[in-house]
Amino acid sequence: MKNFILAFVLFSICSMPSHAQYGEACGFIGAPPPLREEVELLISENKQWILAGWLYSNDTQKQVYAAEALIRLQHSGLELTDHQIHTIGELKNSDMEVFTCMGCSFYKETMKTALYKFQLKE
Repeated sequence: MKNFILAFVLFSICSMPSHAQYGEACGFIGAPPPLREEVELLISENKQWILAGWLYSNDTQKQVYAAEALIRLQHSGLELTDHQIHTIGELKNSDMEVFTCMGCSFYKETMKTALYKFQLKE
């Protein structure tokens, strides 16, 4: 019984919140957030027009995923428009907050921090 209660408490603490998360492996089992799964599929199918739409969305979670994905596609040969480069640059310097996750940790961080490791090609 004690093991069940401990497992329930851990599961409750580590369950993903109901709002979208930016991250790769979240929660107790380290599952990818739904938008991560969707963006990886869009990247693999080279559907940059959908990602470009996300870039200009009112949803900051979609914006951060789109900026990351378009940068990754740029490094694979996709040519971004000047407007996309400008918008991604603005997001990379933005203090707007996004919900992020890493394992059982859920928190807010700025887009600047979330996108730090993704660099546009010169």
